[in-house]
Amino acid sequence: MCNGRHRIVPRFCRTGLSGSVVLAAVLLSGCVFDLSLRPSDPPINRKVEHGPSCTVGHQGSFSEQTLYQLLVAEMAAHRTDYETTLANYVKQAETTRDEGVIERAYHVATYAGAMLSARDMAKLWLEVSPDCPSALVAMGVETARNGDREAGMKLLLQARKAGGGDVPFSFVAVQAEAGEKEERDDLLQTFKRELSHDHRNVELRMGYGLLLYLQGQTKASLKELDAALKRSSGNLQALLFKGRILHESGRTQEAVALLSEMVRRHPQAHRIRLLYARTLMKNGNIAGAQEQFDAILQQRPDDPDVLLAIALIAMNNDMPGKAGAYFHKLAEIPAYADVALLHLGRLAAQMHDWREGRRHFLRVPPGKHLMQARIELVHMLADHQQLSLARSDLHNDRKKFPSRAVHFYLIEGELLLKHDQTELAAKVYDLALEKFADHQGLLYARAMLADKLGDVATLEKMLRRILTQDPQNAVVLNALGYSLLDQPGRLKESAQLIHNAFALNPDDPAVVDSLGWLEFRQGNYTQAVKHLRRAYRQLKDPEVAVHLVEALWAAGRTDEARSVWKESLQQNPDHKLLKKTIDRLEIAKTP
Repeated sequence: MCNGRHRIVPRFCRTGLSGSVVLAAVLLSGCVFDLSLRPSDPPINRKVEHGPSCTVGHQGSFSEQTLYQLLVAEMAAHRTDYETTLANYVKQAETTRDEGVIERAYHVATYAGAMLSARDMAKLWLEVSPDCPSALVAMGVETARNGDREAGMKLLLQARKAGGGDVPFSFVAVQAEAGEKEERDDLLQTFKRELSHDHRNVELRMGYGLLLYLQGQTKASLKELDAALKRSSGNLQALLFKGRILHESGRTQEAVALLSEMVRRHPQAHRIRLLYARTLMKNGNIAGAQEQFDAILQQRPDDPDVLLAIALIAMNNDMPGKAGAYFHKLAEIPAYADVALLHLGRLAAQMHDWREGRRHFLRVPPGKHLMQARIELVHMLADHQQLSLARSDLHNDRKKFPSRAVHFYLIEGELLLKHDQTELAAKVYDLALEKFADHQGLLYARAMLADKLGDVATLEKMLRRILTQDPQNAVVLNALGYSLLDQPGRLKESAQLIHNAFALNPDDPAVVDSLGWLEFRQGNYTQAVKHLRRAYRQLKDPEVAVHLVEALWAAGRTDEARSVWKESLQQNPDHKLLKKTIDRLEIAKTP
C-alpha cells in the first residue's frame, strides 16, 4: 500500500484515560500534544529530504504490547534517549511490518546517525511497499551513503518515476565526493542525461553543479548552481553549495557577501551561519566567526548537534580554548558524552599533554566511540615513550570489557608492530588465539605478521584456518595465492587461488594486481601489462607500480616503464622496493 503519510505517533489531548485505551489514544488519536522527535537540521552533507510518504490515513491494528513499546519509544525520544527510541521502533517495525512503524523507525535511525539500522529499515520498507516513492528514496539514499552511488541513483530515478516529488538527487553527488574520479565522471553523464529530459529539476541541477565542482570545473559548477537558483531563488541547499564552493575555491570575499545576505534573509538557518562562520575564520575574522557561534547558541541553546558542530569548527581552526569549553559543555549531556570526551582527548593530545589526554580517553564510555578512543590513547602514549602504560591500559580494558577483549588484543598487536616490536606482537597474537582460536581478524593479523617475518608456513596455516570457515573469502584467497607465488613448485596452486579470488571479486585492484603478477611469473607479459595497468589506475600503490614497471620492462615498453617509475618515485621517494627495482633494471641509467 502506498497512499500517503501516516503519523504513527500522534497526539494526545486528554488525561484520565487508562490501560490500553490510553495507549491507543496516544498512538492513534489526532489531538495536539506531539511527542515526536525534534525536527533535525543536520550538516550540509547529511541533509536529505524525502518525497511524499505512502502511509497517510493508514491506521495500524496493534497489540497492546506493541502500543506500549511505541509509547515508551516516543517518551524516550522526548527525553532525548534516542537509543531506546530506536531499539523499540526497530523491533516493532520487524515484528509488525507496518509501513508507518517502519517509516518512523527509518527516520529515527537517520536522525540518530545509526546508519546500519537506517539501511535495514529502508530495505524492510521497500520490501513491504516496493512501489512507494518514499521507500525508494530511503533505499536510494542509504545505498548511495553505503558507497554504491550508481545503484542509489537508479533507485532515486525509480522514485521520481513513481511520483516521488522532490527526489534528493543532489545527495548522490554529495556522497560521490568520497568516490573515485572515474565514478564521478560516470555520474556526471547520468546527471547530464537526466537533465536533458528534465531540465526544470532543481535537484538534478544542483547535483550536476556539485559534481562539476568536484571534478575541478568550478566556473561551470557555479553556472549550474546559478541556473538552479533562477528556478528556486530561495533554495537553501543550492545557496549552501554555492557558498561552500566560493569558500573552498578561495573566493572568500564573494562567499562572505553571499553568506552575509543569506544570514540576513534566513536568520534562523543555523547551517548557513555555520558556513558563514567558517568563511569568516578563513578570512581572518575570528571575532566575526565567534559572533555567529554565539548567535547560533542563543537560538538553539539546547541543541547538542549545533554545539558539536561549533566545537569541531573551533577545534579545526586552531581555537583549542573555545573548542575545549564547548566540548566540556557537551560532555554534560549523557548522549553526547562519548564524542565530547573523545575530542577532549584529541585536544589534549594536540597540546602534547598526554596525562590529560589519557584522562579523557579513558572516560569515554562503551559505545561507538570507545574503540577509537582506545586506539588514539595507546598511540598517543607510545608516542610519548609510554608504551608499557599503553599496554597496561589495554590489559585493564580486556578485563573491564570482556566482550571486546579480542579487539583490544588486535589494537595491542598493531601498536607493537608500529613500534617494531615484532616478537612481542607475535606473542600477543598467539596469546589471543589461545582464547579466540577461530577469530578471523586475529588469524589474518597473525598471518600478515608472519608474512613480514618471512614465515610462510605460519602465514599459510593462519590463512587456511580462515578458509576452512569462509572458503569464498576473496581477500584471503588472494593473500594466500600471492604469498605462494614465489614458493618453489607452488605456482599452479597459487594460480588456482588467485583465479578463485578474481572470480569472486574481479574489481578489487589488489586481486587484479595479483593476477597481473601471476601472468608475469608465467611469462605472459602482454596479459600481465593489461592487468597491472588496470590495477595501477585504481590503486597508486608503490608495490603495484613495481609490478607494472617490471612487466612493461619485460615487454619492451621501456618508455612507459620509466614514466610509471618516475611517477611512483615522486610520490614515494623512500620506498625500498622501488629503489631496488631501479638498481636492478638500471632504469635511472637508461636514456
